[in-house]
Amino acid sequence: MYGVSLPSLVAGLLASVCVLFQLWLPLAAILFGLPLMLVLISEPLKGLVMWLLLSPTVGSYMKLSLPAGVPDITFDRVVIGCVVLALMLQVVFRTRRLFPSGRIERAMLLFIIMGVLDVVLRSSRKGEEFLIFFDEYGIPFLFFVAAKNLFRSVDDIRTLIRVLFLVGLYLAFHGMYQFLTHGNLVTADAGGAEMLGHLVEGRAVGPFLNAGVYGTILVFAFVWTLYLVRFEDWRLAKSFFIVGLGVIGLGVFLSLTRAVWVGFLVSLFIVQVFDRKWRKPFALCLGGLILFSAAAWFARSAASLVHERLVAEDTVYQRLGSYRVALFMFLAKPVLGYGKDEGHFSTIRAEYLSKLGYTRAELVADMGPPHNQYLNTLVQYGLVGLLLYGALVFLMAESAATVMRMFPHPDSAEHQFAVLFYGMLGTYLVQGMFADVGAYTILGPLLYIFAGVLDGVRLRTHFVAGVSTGEVRMSRSKSASRAGDFNFGGE
Repeated sequence: MYGVSLPSLVAGLLASVCVLFQLWLPLAAILFGLPLMLVLISEPLKGLVMWLLLSPTVGSYMKLSLPAGVPDITFDRVVIGCVVLALMLQVVFRTRRLFPSGRIERAMLLFIIMGVLDVVLRSSRKGEEFLIFFDEYGIPFLFFVAAKNLFRSVDDIRTLIRVLFLVGLYLAFHGMYQFLTHGNLVTADAGGAEMLGHLVEGRAVGPFLNAGVYGTILVFAFVWTLYLVRFEDWRLAKSFFIVGLGVIGLGVFLSLTRAVWVGFLVSLFIVQVFDRKWRKPFALCLGGLILFSAAAWFARSAASLVHERLVAEDTVYQRLGSYRVALFMFLAKPVLGYGKDEGHFSTIRAEYLSKLGYTRAELVADMGPPHNQYLNTLVQYGLVGLLLYGALVFLMAESAATVMRMFPHPDSAEHQFAVLFYGMLGTYLVQGMFADVGAYTILGPLLYIFAGVLDGVRLRTHFVAGVSTGEVRMSRSKSASRAGDFNFGGE
């Protein structure tokens, strides 16, 4: 009796103190945070799926600031911390065995070591820079390890993809509302227009401030919905997914972000290269994008937001100037770069601007690191950092290629999963050419979750089939393959 009542009394006392002193965020943490953590620790797989469902809407707002020196509590940090703790407890109590680490994990570890050493040796704000590095790279890498070990069956993976489809639908409808009511939304918040991000420019952004993040998530949702269309046997559900593809595709267009459009087409082009059955969706999307763009172009209306985005040159000089400065900085310090400290970067960049006599210095004066993931990595970590980053991408792509070799039949669920992952990876890499995607802390975890699932499929098939020479013993019929049952050895 006392064992049950004591925690309740303590929680009630803490809640009363929070109400008395109007500490609403700590109160919310007690009432909702603690139960959430218990759920995440007891059901880590559901925790990952829940993160995918909630992160687009609450990930940017769920934050509890703590006293100086103590890291803030964020939604992403709570989820991955509890999931990793759950895996550790399961290993300790021998209810789960983890897959051995492979080359991807070793490359991740080297990248983490490089980043931590950079913060310790070169950063002037060690605590803040470490947390930024952890959010940008540590969390995605941990999501990879968790997904690799948690997703064991086709039902688990279908649930993940269906949740991403629902997220895509929600974001698409949200973006349509923003596009249709653009003037009213901006006028209603005219006092804080600078806080509206790309929404002020007429772009659909969903719950984010950046249309690139919004559009890229929709591209991810579009690509993986193709998996649901391929393996859904119920006609009504398949029709629903096909209609959803149209809605999500419209949301991609309304992001009015050229990098998103290019990434969208590149992803579908990659998918149809590996499987000709996807050439029709690629052709339809390419034709639709050209049709909408041509209509907006010939309309030539001054009020046409689409037309403005097609011909906008507002960022061209800024980007080119930033790229030029970044290249000169890299050439001066090519091996290890200048570190992640933004203050140090700004100081060095100002010196190069003055040395180069750059005539458009005012255009890049207020810009941070270059809007390019690869140049940004070169400036921060030099060739060493870029090689490690490239190794991660190569090893993930190699994992997909291995799964395709293990399951050469194009109608197998494993083969299709690898093909669609290539499409997802393609749009992520394209977006990296136009933005520092590492700073978009929702995109990295999404990519690495699916990369972890894929690597788990590879290893599970490898161990179940008893592979010793690189060949796989196929143990299922074509009909089972078309049904989308992963060869998990009876799981």
